[in-house]
Amino acid sequence: MKQRHGIEKTGAALRRPLSRTAPETRGKRGDRRSDGFSLVEVLVAATILGITVIAIVAMVQKSGDLRAEGERRAAARTFIATKFEAEYGNERYAVVTVPPNNPDTVSFGNPAEGKNYPGILHTTITTAGGAIPYKEVTLSLDWNNPDDSRDTIALTKWLVQ
Repeated sequence: MKQRHGIEKTGAALRRPLSRTAPETRGKRGDRRSDGFSLVEVLVAATILGITVIAIVAMVQKSGDLRAEGERRAAARTFIATKFEAEYGNERYAVVTVPPNNPDTVSFGNPAEGKNYPGILHTTITTAGGAIPYKEVTLSLDWNNPDDSRDTIALTKWLVQ
């Protein structure tokens, strides 16, 4: 084994200096294990972390908005189905007349849970002839969402006269 400038040489493999305090290694940039991270590396990592946190916060907010929208739509479906059954029953044969307040301002949702949404209920009745006369009755409910977009849900049934 030969030593040259504090480095042991065995065959083709080179080993680390015998001493870390050897004068040949002081002040050189070859040994970076204990130097830590550079400023650029820290800034890149912080930027990636910041973008990830912003994306997660946006996803949480969007999921809350979608949940609230689903609750409003479910409440509207329940309201309109209940209203239809109260007006025309659950039968195929019914006397169909246009209600006096058309369109009508209504509230739907569950007030006990603090979810009471204002909406406008429209009733549309069309008559169709043929071998069996029937009327097509459509109840539609319109409401404004918190983001100022408009939403509508409708229920249509055909009733034999």
